[in-house]
Amino acid sequence: MNDPRALGLDPAVQAIIGLTPLPNRFDVGDGLNTAGFTSQAIRTDPQRDFTLRIDHNFNERHSLFGRYSWGQQDTIGDTGNAGAARFPGLPPIVNTNRRPRNLAIGLRSTLSQRTVNELIAGVNHFEFDFANGSLSDSRTTPVVFSTVTNVTGSNPTNPLSNVFGNFRTINTYQLLDNLSHSRGAHTFRLGVNLRLQQHFDLRGSVAGEDVNPEVQLGGATDPTTFRLPVQCSATVTTSCINTNDRSFLQATINNLLGKLNRVDVGLVDVGGQYGAPGTGFKFDAWYPEYDFYFQDDWKIRHNLTFNLGLRWEPKPKPFGRSGSKILVPNKPLTLGAPPATDVTFVEGDLFKTDWNNFGPAIGVAWDPFSDGKTAVRANFRIAFDRIVTFLPSSAVYPAVPGTTLAVIN
Repeated sequence: MNDPRALGLDPAVQAIIGLTPLPNRFDVGDGLNTAGFTSQAIRTDPQRDFTLRIDHNFNERHSLFGRYSWGQQDTIGDTGNAGAARFPGLPPIVNTNRRPRNLAIGLRSTLSQRTVNELIAGVNHFEFDFANGSLSDSRTTPVVFSTVTNVTGSNPTNPLSNVFGNFRTINTYQLLDNLSHSRGAHTFRLGVNLRLQQHFDLRGSVAGEDVNPEVQLGGATDPTTFRLPVQCSATVTTSCINTNDRSFLQATINNLLGKLNRVDVGLVDVGGQYGAPGTGFKFDAWYPEYDFYFQDDWKIRHNLTFNLGLRWEPKPKPFGRSGSKILVPNKPLTLGAPPATDVTFVEGDLFKTDWNNFGPAIGVAWDPFSDGKTAVRANFRIAFDRIVTFLPSSAVYPAVPGTTLAVIN
C-alpha cells in the first residue's frame, strides 16, 4: 500500500484505535487481517421513588387528601436505545434519565344523603433526558470510521452547544369533578375531566442528523495512486485480491490515513436564519383535552342492573407557545399529484378540532339465581384515544421544511 502524501498514519485515528482492545473472536473477519470483539454490555437501572400523602377529615361530610410523588428512574448504558459502551472502559453512548413528579389534591364532600361530589386538581411533571454519556468524556471525537464499530459515539462535545442527546418535558395540568346522586332505583353519575398538556422538546437530532457535526471517513481510493493489488477476475486468478477483501482494504486505508469523506450536521432555524452547528431544536407544544360524561345505573330489579351512559370527548387542536409555530403546507399535498414548486409552509393547524366525539356506554349486571354467588355481566362502549404527543414532536415539528436542514458536505 502507498501513502501518496507521505503524511503517515493519522494521529487522531491512532488515538481512537488505541481505545479499542485486542480481538477475542476469530470466527468473524477474513481469518487473517481482521477479527472481532465481543463483550458483555453493562447496564444499570438505579431507581428512587418517594410518596407523601396527607388525609384530613374536616367533619363527617368533608374530607381532604393530598399526595406528592417524586421519582428518579435512570438507565445507565441504555441498551434499549443502543446506548451501551462500545468497548469496556469507555463511557456509555446513551444514559436515559427520567424524573417523574406528581401532585394531586382532592376534596370529597357529602352534599346530602343522596349526593356526593369529588373534586380533584393535580399536575404531573415528567422529564426524559436521553443524555449522551460520552459527551463529557475528553476521549470522544466526531470521527466515524468506515466499516468499523463507532468507538466513542458520534456526538462530540461542542463549545457552541448545550444539547446532549434529546431532552423532553411533559407537564399535564388537570382538573376533574365527579358528582353522584341517588334517586329511587337510579344512581346518576356525571363529571368533567379537563386537561392541558405541555410537551416541550430540546432536540439534538433534527432532519435525520445530529446538530453536533459528525465526521465520516471513507471515499474512493484510486488503485493506481495507492498501488492496490489487481482485482481477481475470470482472467486474473493469481497475485490478485478478491472483491470483498479489496473493499475492506480500501476502507482500512481511509481509516488509517484519516481520509475525510463527508461531514453531516443538522441545522436549526433561528430567527429566519440557520443557527450555528450545535444549536438545539426547541418546540413548546400544548394540547388541551376535555372529557364529559353522564351515566345512569338503573336497578330494574333486585338482581338486575342496567348501566346507560354517554361520553363526550372533543379533541381540540394543539397550539405552540414561546415562539413555537405549527407550520403546514399552504395548499393540500396528495399522493400522486403532479410535482409543485410553489409550496410554502405557513402557520396553521396540525389538525382541526374534533367536536363530535360522542361515545355511548351500555352495560348489564345480572344475578340469575338471586343468591349473590353468580354474576353475568356484559358491556359495550366507544372510547376515543388521546393523541400521542411524541409523534408530532419527533416526526413533524423538527422535520418541517424551513425549520431544520440536513447538511451533508
